[in-house]
Order: sequence, then C-alpha cells, then structure tokens
Amino acid sequence: MEGGNIVSLNGTVIIQMVNFLVFMVVMDKVFFKPMITHLAKREEELKALKIEAEELRKAAEKFLQEYEAIIAEAKKKAKELLDAALREAKEEKEKIIAQAQEEMQQKIEKAKTEVWASFEEEKAKLEEKVEEIANEIVEKLLKKVA
Repeated sequence: MEGGNIVSLNGTVIIQMVNFLVFMVVMDKVFFKPMITHLAKREEELKALKIEAEELRKAAEKFLQEYEAIIAEAKKKAKELLDAALREAKEEKEKIIAQAQEEMQQKIEKAKTEVWASFEEEKAKLEEKVEEIANEIVEKLLKKVA
C-alpha cells in the first residue's frame, strides 16, 4: 500500500463495477421491471375494484332507498285502507243503531197506540157499565119511591 490510500483502483475494482452493472441490468430486466409492472397492474386492479365497490355501494344505497320508499308507500296505503275500513264500519254501526232506534220508536208508537186503543175501548165499556149501573140504581130508586 503506497501513500496511505485506503482504496486502490486496480483492475478488480473495475471488474467488480462492471459485474455490478451487469447484475443491475439483469436484475432490472428479470426482477425490477416485472415487479414494477406487476405492482402497477395490481394497483390498477385495486383502483378498479375500489371503483366497482363504490358503484355497488351506491347501487345498494339506491336499492335501500327504493325499498324504504316502497315500504313507506305500503304502510301509507295500509293505513289508508284501515282508516277507510274503520270509517266504513263506524258508518255501518251508526246506520244499524239509527235503524234499530227507528224500529224501536215505531214499536213504542205502535204499543202506545194499542195501549191507548185498549184504554179507550175499556173506557167505553166502563162508561156503558156505569150507565147501566146508574140506570139500575135509578130504576131501583124509582121502584122504591113508587
């Protein structure tokens, strides 16, 4: 070693540099470029999958909103049908009650009429009896007086 030089440039260093450059070129062709190409391709596939996943998520949200809208509409229609049925049942009940009250009123009026007619008939009979009894009393009194 001359002059205290730690690194000496001789033929082996140049050969090692050439070997290293050849190694790097081979590695670039065999390993690095295919690996970079594969990673880039994988990155593109991941981007495509992310885009597809986002589209599917949006489609799922859309279907969910449509489902919720359909369910809300069905609930609304069911409530309308139930309200209509309840309203119709209430009207029918009121109609039946009114009809029953009218029939009852007619029966009461008929019964009143029958009772009044019976009363008048019995009154007439009593008046006849009273007149007969009064006539008998008058005759008996006249016989006793005469």
